[in-house]
Amino acid sequence: MWETKQSPIGRTIVSPQRYLWETIVNPQRYLWETIVNPQRYLWETKQAFFNQYINLNQKIMNKLKLITTIIAICAIIASAQAQRDLTVGKLDQKRIALIIGNSAYQNGGALRNPVNDARAMATTLRKLNFTVLKYENLSQSKMKQRIDEFGTKAANYDVALFYYAGHGIQTKGLNYLVPIDASLKTEQQIEYNCVRADRMFGSIEGEKTHIIILDACRNNPFERSWGRNTSGSGLAFMQAPSGSFIAYATSPGQTASDGTGNNGLYTEILIQEIVKPNRTIVEVFQNVRARVQKKSKIELKKKQTPWESTSLNNNFYFTISSSNNKTNNTRKESEWGEEETVYTYGKIKIFTEFTGNFYLDGKRKGRLNANTRKTLNNVTCGSHTYKIVSSNEIKTGTITVYKDQTANIEIRSTKKPEGTFMLNANFTVPAAGLNIKMRGIQGGTFTMGSNAGSDETPHTVRVSNFAMMRYEVTVAEFEKFINATNYQTDADKRTGNYGSWVYKNSNWKKQDGVNWKCDIAGDIRSRSDYNHPVIHVSWHDAIAYAKWLSQKTGKTWRLPTEAEWEYAARGGQNYKYAGSNNISDVAWYTTTTNDKGTKPVGQKKPNGFGLYDMSGNVYEWCSDWYAKDYYKNSPTDNPKGASSGSIRVIRGGGWSSFAVDCRVANRSLNDSGDRGNYLGFRLAFRP
Repeated sequence: MWETKQSPIGRTIVSPQRYLWETIVNPQRYLWETIVNPQRYLWETKQAFFNQYINLNQKIMNKLKLITTIIAICAIIASAQAQRDLTVGKLDQKRIALIIGNSAYQNGGALRNPVNDARAMATTLRKLNFTVLKYENLSQSKMKQRIDEFGTKAANYDVALFYYAGHGIQTKGLNYLVPIDASLKTEQQIEYNCVRADRMFGSIEGEKTHIIILDACRNNPFERSWGRNTSGSGLAFMQAPSGSFIAYATSPGQTASDGTGNNGLYTEILIQEIVKPNRTIVEVFQNVRARVQKKSKIELKKKQTPWESTSLNNNFYFTISSSNNKTNNTRKESEWGEEETVYTYGKIKIFTEFTGNFYLDGKRKGRLNANTRKTLNNVTCGSHTYKIVSSNEIKTGTITVYKDQTANIEIRSTKKPEGTFMLNANFTVPAAGLNIKMRGIQGGTFTMGSNAGSDETPHTVRVSNFAMMRYEVTVAEFEKFINATNYQTDADKRTGNYGSWVYKNSNWKKQDGVNWKCDIAGDIRSRSDYNHPVIHVSWHDAIAYAKWLSQKTGKTWRLPTEAEWEYAARGGQNYKYAGSNNISDVAWYTTTTNDKGTKPVGQKKPNGFGLYDMSGNVYEWCSDWYAKDYYKNSPTDNPKGASSGSIRVIRGGGWSSFAVDCRVANRSLNDSGDRGNYLGFRLAFRP
């Protein structure tokens, strides 16, 4: 029988026994030839059938079916073998990692998280079957030594991984890792004080898998001393040698975040991603990049883009899930791989406003008394966490210590003792069953007055810090004073024509028997209206109330000066009224009340200092004597009004006033003994 070489089908028909033997012996070759050129074999097969072998008997056809089945089985076996080589075989690789974290830079630029990052990476890689060699805060000589030793050690491993966290610098297109003892006065000193990043390439040569991860590219700590002629921020791009994978925390020329938590942003996400199974290293770092970009844009308001360079010859998996995957996580590090930390020291000086136990890095250092200073000596350089714990307050923070320098911690209390003056903040003073709402006002210089009134000559005034009641004194608050002292107001002392001014039946008149309990018409108020400002009180009555509060609290309460009142009413703003140019937003005045009287305090919007009803509702007594030409002769610092007079200043306008009278600069006046349904007050004190 003769043999054709035109096609496997033809060979089978002419010499089926021989071809069957060849197919069984070398099924991969047959499968390969068929897959590579199926069109050719289809054409040749058709030619063989129609031109030469039309009378093929059924027996040979059955043999062909058997051969096809054998080929398919062989293909399945080959595919399974290839898959096994790709996955399970990788789990048997010997893996080693060198990890360096530099935080405690001795000459500036200390970082909070690289040591934390190194520790987190070490813990994670041990779980992934790596023998881990971790070092913290290495000098230049130690970094070079450890990298070179690692290269020798890695020769006995299939996978070598190098991870670095700390400062990184580029110059002239070359990347350098910064040791903690680097002192760089000029850019030219980088080469002699740092470690070239590509030193690792020479240490891990060979046809194996090499992974380099650089969470560096933090801001250059020495850049300011170099002037403007620097090489720029971040690291430069490095070409990955054959069989290697290089990952950067950020793209070339950019800087990476040191993070706001316990780890840098990049490493925080990296250690979460590499433990996820069945993903190639390329897929892992793609996910890292996407998550870092998203989180940095949200939290840092600046997008950080990780970068990779790869020339791997095979896929690499950090971990693979399989029922047959029994990964050994109990490998021990060699004695050569003991961790090393280089220590340098500084000091921490602590001041606290409250008494409590002080902790540094979770360890109790002792008890600190309020308003005292304490110095801790021999504190290792780098980033530290601190905490002070009292019975009702906890303060935490982070401090960086530099070599031979003193770091200062100032611990301020946000829970000051009740009644304590708090600048630029609201606080409460308890007194005789009252909780008086106050505002600490930082003094300053302003232009007092305006060009709108003949007695409002604009002039410069400077006032000191003071506290002002946020609300006008209410009927309920004034009642506490009356009940505690049995005080008789000026309205109670006088009869006949000396009662108080009232508004009744669309008319104004003085009415006998009217006092602080009454409304604008002279009728006794319902207790539901005791949240209105007290009225029918004189200047003398307000002074008596202030003396009572002073006795109860130990503070010197008083009526505000006219300058303090206007400064407070302006609220650090330049509005016509106290908090707005639209009077209806901030004031109850004649148009909004329709002659119906006072309103509960604090119903309109506050001004810039958080004070209510400084315009409208009721006029407010000031401490000053009134003089029409006083502004022309007023001193600059804390003016207190005329030295004598017969009438007192009232400010702010009231429920019956027109808008012009509610301006912050408007001045009005009243006899100190007089009272009316439009007169009230609020108090102030100085710290």
